[in-house]
Amino acid sequence: MLSYHHKTILGRLVCAGVDVVLPIELDPHGAVILQQVEDAIKGKNHRIVSCETDSAIEYFREMDTVPNMMGKSFEDDPVFFRAATAAGVHAARLSMKRDEEQA
Repeated sequence: MLSYHHKTILGRLVCAGVDVVLPIELDPHGAVILQQVEDAIKGKNHRIVSCETDSAIEYFREMDTVPNMMGKSFEDDPVFFRAATAAGVHAARLSMKRDEEQA
């Protein structure tokens, strides 16, 4: 679920438009989280961006790179790790797009 802190930051503190990145694989809570984000950014210049994360997570596993956070693994908190992965995927896409535009 979207925390109070996220709702406050997106709805009240961030003045410039931002991309709010969500992994497409959020089931079973995806619809609830999406609605919470939509409510939090209503009237703001923010944009919701969905990113696929399965291939990146599979790549981590193939490279034997198992992320953890404060002792929690992907299996312990998949929503957290998918959200972080989606943000990374989106940032990489933005970077590649910028590089293409500058070439």
